[in-house]
Amino acid sequence: MAIGAVLLVAGLFWLAWTADSPHHWVLPCIASVFVGCGFNIVFLQCVNFLIDVYKIYAASATAATTLLRSLMAAGLPLAAKPMVQGVGIGPGVSMIAVVATAPLPVPFLFIKYGKRIRRLSKLAPDDL
Repeated sequence: MAIGAVLLVAGLFWLAWTADSPHHWVLPCIASVFVGCGFNIVFLQCVNFLIDVYKIYAASATAATTLLRSLMAAGLPLAAKPMVQGVGIGPGVSMIAVVATAPLPVPFLFIKYGKRIRRLSKLAPDDL
């Protein structure tokens, strides 16, 4: 998840500042690969983490995660298009990258404090 988070943020900033001319068209295409890989790595590892931690509640945890992702995917285009048209491609996508940067420390905090956090949960099994 940590690698995916770094790829996602790096790809978003790279995409933001190479999507406009005078940059070659291949640069934002490569940045999009980083964004896609980063997002998929983060999402899949998040789902795997939820399944491992909340064993008997895994279906509910996965459904809630998928619902939240789908709501964000439905709502973001409604805000992104006017934002990019208003401020431009670079600053608009950079705002999205800044929002993605805010939770960047979370995977690293899970690495350090994950076991302690899971012990606080009433739903997680005791064998962690």
